[in-house]
Amino acid sequence: MPRKVLLLIFVHGFKGDNDTFAEFPGYLRDLLRPSIPDDVKIRPLIYPQYETSGELSTCVSAFERWFLGKLTDAEMSTGCGMGSAAAVLIGHSMGGILLADTIIQLGATSQGRVLGLMAFDTPYLGLNPKMVSNTVEGKWQQVSKAVSMIQGWTGGGNGNATSTTVTRTTTTTTQINTGGGWLKWAAGAGGLAAVAAAATVAYTQRSAISGGVGWAGAHLKFVGVLFQTENLTRRMLRLRRFQPNFANFYTVVNADPQQRKEGESTFCRLPVDRIGDKEGWHPAFNRITDSEINAHVGLFLPRSNSDYWGMAVRARNLSKSWVIPWTGERYDASEGAKKKEEEGVEESAKRAESRAERRARKENAEGRDTRPKPWDDPKMKAPPAPPAPHVAEPAGVGRR
Repeated sequence: MPRKVLLLIFVHGFKGDNDTFAEFPGYLRDLLRPSIPDDVKIRPLIYPQYETSGELSTCVSAFERWFLGKLTDAEMSTGCGMGSAAAVLIGHSMGGILLADTIIQLGATSQGRVLGLMAFDTPYLGLNPKMVSNTVEGKWQQVSKAVSMIQGWTGGGNGNATSTTVTRTTTTTTQINTGGGWLKWAAGAGGLAAVAAAATVAYTQRSAISGGVGWAGAHLKFVGVLFQTENLTRRMLRLRRFQPNFANFYTVVNADPQQRKEGESTFCRLPVDRIGDKEGWHPAFNRITDSEINAHVGLFLPRSNSDYWGMAVRARNLSKSWVIPWTGERYDASEGAKKKEEEGVEESAKRAESRAERRARKENAEGRDTRPKPWDDPKMKAPPAPPAPHVAEPAGVGRR
């Protein structure tokens, strides 16, 4: 029977599912195992897929009930009672905001039970304005198509309404047939909703929204928190008051980690006063794609994230620093212990790479791998062409 149980709780983001994190939960557990005392059981748990629509607070309350139940079950499994189980909360995208609100809602009672919050590309301060501008400009036609289809389903009229203007560096006005569609509703609710509408279409990679006004309204309400600047700032201040152990791995595209370039871009808006890792914001440089959206949704796929393995090791190091004090064990800094730990981590990495390769081969063979590939988006770099097979010349044939 374990003396303590460490839960690694994973929560997906907007339109995510039970496979969002792929092999990452097991990989992080295996990387941590050599550093954690043997009588501490590490148990990764994925929060079941939930509907990312409606009020965020409703989703927070549902998760809180589930989380406290799992924590109680883990404590009972040790036979040691309260305090024998704790968790590192790990969220992707909007999942990180849900977890932050959970910690704030739990308040002081979370201390000692939540060891840290680790987020992956969570826009705690909102979306990067540059990314939103490029996305809306590039995907606006998809929004128009969505509106046209919805009009057919909802009986919307064919009247032309004044369009919402999307500008970047020009003053071009795009005329969109809004009729009775949800874009007209979004535009009526303000430019903010219209931008969110376009970003939502781009984010989900859809050319049409199948649920009409109701679908759009519910989902825009969920992601709408990303555009409430004052509330975003307030959330971060309150979070850090209750949970000092915080990290957010944010994707960076169009950048060389050794040579920062002006063209680099991120999915998340970054804090202006960040100083490297001291503020808890850790870059994950993706050199496979120059699409912020694809880097965001492909974060947990080695074939879509060139920094996958490095990111995992950095996540493991942070988790270790949060967990060791809770175990009550003094960290052994001797050379022998370090060598044993490094060997264990290396072995875990090899097993993880092997599992990832087997999974990819199986999914490709079954034709069910629907995850974003590096060539799914025009902005993604095409996969390298396989080398031409070498064909030996027949005997006796040579240059003349």
